[in-house]
Amino acid sequence: MPALTSFPKLLERLGFDRPKLIQGLQVSGAAFVALLLAWALRFEHPQWAAITVFVTLQPTRGQIIEKSSYRFIGTIIGSTFGALVAWFGGGHIGFELFALALWASLMVFIGSLQRSYRSYGTVLAGYSAIIVIVLSPFNPDTVRAVAMDRILTVLIGAMTGVIWAYLSRMNRGDNEIQLKMRRLSADILQQAGMAQGGTNRRDQAAFARLVTAASLLQNELETLSANGRRIRAGHVEPLLPALVNLLFAAEQHPPSPALAQGLSDLAARLHGQNDFAGMASGLRKLIAQTEDPVLEEALVSLQAAITNLGQEQGSLRITRKERRRYALDWRGATEGGLRIFLVLGLLSIGWIVTGNPVFQYPLVSAAIGMALATTGVTPTRKMLDVVKGQFAAAAVAIATEMLLWPVFSSPEGQLLSLLPALASFAFIRSHRRMSLSAPDYAITLFLLLSPSYTTYQEGFSRSGRA
Repeated sequence: MPALTSFPKLLERLGFDRPKLIQGLQVSGAAFVALLLAWALRFEHPQWAAITVFVTLQPTRGQIIEKSSYRFIGTIIGSTFGALVAWFGGGHIGFELFALALWASLMVFIGSLQRSYRSYGTVLAGYSAIIVIVLSPFNPDTVRAVAMDRILTVLIGAMTGVIWAYLSRMNRGDNEIQLKMRRLSADILQQAGMAQGGTNRRDQAAFARLVTAASLLQNELETLSANGRRIRAGHVEPLLPALVNLLFAAEQHPPSPALAQGLSDLAARLHGQNDFAGMASGLRKLIAQTEDPVLEEALVSLQAAITNLGQEQGSLRITRKERRRYALDWRGATEGGLRIFLVLGLLSIGWIVTGNPVFQYPLVSAAIGMALATTGVTPTRKMLDVVKGQFAAAAVAIATEMLLWPVFSSPEGQLLSLLPALASFAFIRSHRRMSLSAPDYAITLFLLLSPSYTTYQEGFSRSGRA
């Protein structure tokens, strides 16, 4: 029994967040269900269903529904356009590649002028057309089959993700936001206490990590606010600036042992509870003990922000801000469209000249990567996070193929052998240093791993690996 109670504490000491770990395991289970359904229905690329569950995972249930909807709409539009290009092109590789590059650049141009998940759906329509043609390749009959395959597998994944959001504890959509806000607040209070105590003072790595985390959370709140999402009583917007202000003040002003102990005690208390109860009164006591005017002002601002949350009586709410006019970046949209057209055009020329289908993979990856990077629908983060996720996925994929697939050689066995790889997503997503790499890990993993089988259609062998 003591070993069982100490295991969660061990996970926390190793940097894992228990609520996020539990939620990650639930999401992995939902992705496996989507994969199992698509595989049982004999779709050619069942991994697209699982990928959809992972990429549409958002902090709130409303966001999951919204992003899933735009992913499905974008998939329908892009896949339909790809099928039409294949029908008109009749297998003429030059015409089809030019049409795809032009279509992708147009979607990036339009997507750059849009915001939120509408932009994501638009650029996805651009590269979905490339996927269904390039992976065929250039066979009108096969393209139609792949287009329908992609539409239906994405639908399966989107519906599975939405159903999970309703069945899980995301009943109000506030769990993830509250968890992130509470953990970030506790971490900043802890770092401020260490700085005031002379420990890890001027720790630039820890300081940058916390400021970056606050910036990412602010981006999420802006998205929720722009779409009118409500999470219940109180106003959460002023809390993040107040936290960052306290962090700056604690780092730059003379140490105070009493203040250091008080901040550390509040951080430990906040880490061990599920809300902000008692934080406002605790900060009020620290204000009375503070002699530095800058630190006092920072503590007063934070105490006021937490009081306005209403968290001690209720929960968080994000209110719709006044509608504002955004300046459209026509120049940036034009440059983004021209950039992706040039890159896809050069890859297409290489394919036409050499006749080597090896160009299909860089063509697809370039279309996806450049489209998402140009429109800015992915979180602002270091390329190191992307690389870490991809390398982790490659290592797990190789281990699965070498250690498990020889033992479980049947298609059903291969499917079940993916469970450890799926479960590892939860550990990556819940770790403080790896959480930003989780989406890239999931996508790369399913691009490398998928059970294979032969359908009952005569002469048509399918493989999920594409």
